[in-house]
Amino acid sequence: MRIISKSSFLRKFAIYTGVFLFISMILTFVSTKLPERYYRYNSWMYKERNWEKGGEFYQDKFKVRAWKKKLPELADFIKSIFPKKFIKEFQGEFIAKYLMESCKAEFTHWSIIFSTVIFLIFDGITAFISMLFLAIILNFPFIIIQRYNRPRIISIMKHKGTEV
Repeated sequence: MRIISKSSFLRKFAIYTGVFLFISMILTFVSTKLPERYYRYNSWMYKERNWEKGGEFYQDKFKVRAWKKKLPELADFIKSIFPKKFIKEFQGEFIAKYLMESCKAEFTHWSIIFSTVIFLIFDGITAFISMLFLAIILNFPFIIIQRYNRPRIISIMKHKGTEV
């Protein structure tokens, strides 16, 4: 069994965190370049599951309303990115774009989490577990927000009789 010193672990963790952030930026860029057809809110990946109960599962278990507006979003830093923090209007075209962008955000965050398998391949289980933990901590809250918001927005639009 190989014993690793604390300073060696921290040095590796710092390097891997940098690699992880670089991979995250690449995946974010790639997700913006994929065709919109990959981000349909009613496709298998993004559609609401019965257990989500219109997004209320996330409020019940994670109290999402208490913290979701406190987290940053990419549009806070890059003005050309579609902002999802606040819904500016409940019109068909805007809401369709909002829903598509929420799917894109969810896809991006899942991709970043799954990309940690690279660390398993190149340095084994310890690196993988460390980076997977980091990826989940940094990305899962944003997935929760998308999974919470999307069914609620769809429900509002259906109630208004607006096609999305």
